[in-house]
Amino acid sequence: MEKNALVITYHVKNCQRVGGFHYFIKYLEEFSYNVDWVTCPVSLSWIFHNNDKENLKNFVDLWRGISFKENDVTVFHFSAPLFIPAKLAKLLKMKTGENYWPSWKRLKKKLKPVYDIILIEGVGCQYAADYKKDYPSAQIIYRPSDILETFSNATNASLLERQMIGLSDITACVDENQVKYYVNHGADHTKLSILRNPMSTQKDIIFLQNWFPVESKQKSVVYIGTSFVDLDLIEYAATQNNEAEFIVIGPFERNSHDNVKYLGSMSKEEYIPYLESSSVGISPVRASNSKIVYGYTRKILTYMCYLLPIVTTCSDNYLNVKGFFVAQNADEFSQLIKTALTYSVQDRIALRDGYMEVMKTFLEDKCKSQFHNIISKNRSL
Repeated sequence: MEKNALVITYHVKNCQRVGGFHYFIKYLEEFSYNVDWVTCPVSLSWIFHNNDKENLKNFVDLWRGISFKENDVTVFHFSAPLFIPAKLAKLLKMKTGENYWPSWKRLKKKLKPVYDIILIEGVGCQYAADYKKDYPSAQIIYRPSDILETFSNATNASLLERQMIGLSDITACVDENQVKYYVNHGADHTKLSILRNPMSTQKDIIFLQNWFPVESKQKSVVYIGTSFVDLDLIEYAATQNNEAEFIVIGPFERNSHDNVKYLGSMSKEEYIPYLESSSVGISPVRASNSKIVYGYTRKILTYMCYLLPIVTTCSDNYLNVKGFFVAQNADEFSQLIKTALTYSVQDRIALRDGYMEVMKTFLEDKCKSQFHNIISKNRSL
């Protein structure tokens, strides 16, 4: 019997940035579900951009809808685009109360009459009341990659998310911290589960087992990422650690100066040499986004593969493992980098066992099993 799943996310298939939802869609395919993959929001402003997600081709493809075979099932990838910029739509909603995002009526024209599973992240909360009304037999899974009120500017974000959690059969949180947050805000703990983002593979484990750092004449601190980074904090830390070179890899339009080098976006093959030669990995989250990064970003585990001591500013990312430091302010961030820079090759090798245990927690096979357990549960449970 054919099985169908509806997924509403902000992710796009052909995009360099791969989020947890890419994996969950792949798992649904492997579990023999046909998938209707809705990307929301997609706005007209994409045609003026030229990055791997927002560009003319993706806008046209998602507007028209593209269907393809993958893992022996059919995937239909589409959207109901906005014809004004997404940020303007959010602003207008805040000012007028009117919803300028795609209506459920527009989306539903492209949807199937029956779904077995509906998997939603934060962008799908605006349609919370419609899922149960139009698809009463579907198992509804809410996956809050980020807590909505800390990510969205919508004045009713918290209300929408509470409604979404209440209507869902299960809310699949990224980690224990997120579960605690929702319980403290009134959620029924029996409807909360943990579904970690798959961020490591057996290949990563084998690499970590066999990687040995080498002593470098030039101490260097590396950041690799795309968003939510506090670049001013990196620059401040660089002034306090002028004996080290700070390498920033990502789509940031700043000029290199003194001991800070902005190298732009790079492929994995291009940035690996910088990981191999670096002394410390950093992940400074902007203060305004400090609650967004529940769970652990992929860069943290990438740093671990190369046995780098790690300094972050996100307390929700705290790991009780040697070599992992969390700073509460700019001065502490700078000082912890200074401490991490003192790690010798032998000190870094001693991090291997602790990092290995963290990597095993996020193994793709383990996360796939967690997801299978969630979608296999009877709705009455």
